[in-house]
Amino acid sequence: KHDLKTTENINEIYFRNDDNGYLVAGRKMFLTRDAGRTWQETVLFRAGDFRNGTPEFLSIRFADKRRGVVVGSVLNRKGDVVDSLVMKTEDGGETWQRIIVPSKTELFHLDFVGS
Repeated sequence: KHDLKTTENINEIYFRNDDNGYLVAGRKMFLTRDAGRTWQETVLFRAGDFRNGTPEFLSIRFADKRRGVVVGSVLNRKGDVVDSLVMKTEDGGETWQRIIVPSKTELFHLDFVGS
């Protein structure tokens, strides 16, 4: 049992290999480098990055050890979706950049097909 010190609901746990895994929970992401024995919260965004709402991360995948994508939505105070959320990393999850997409819908899941 692990205490992640969050009240957010866990939406997905994804391991890109035996040791390196990611857990997305609401507006937070945690990573492990020791097969889940310990988890560390990562910083995906600054407080001002989502002026029109709060991010909710729902799914994460990696195409390889460096390139990954997390998807979800931006919610207003009532819990309504006000924007789609897509963020990418090209350094194994150390830093993340938001990708602006035209859809204003909740993105629940993604997968990579091939490379």
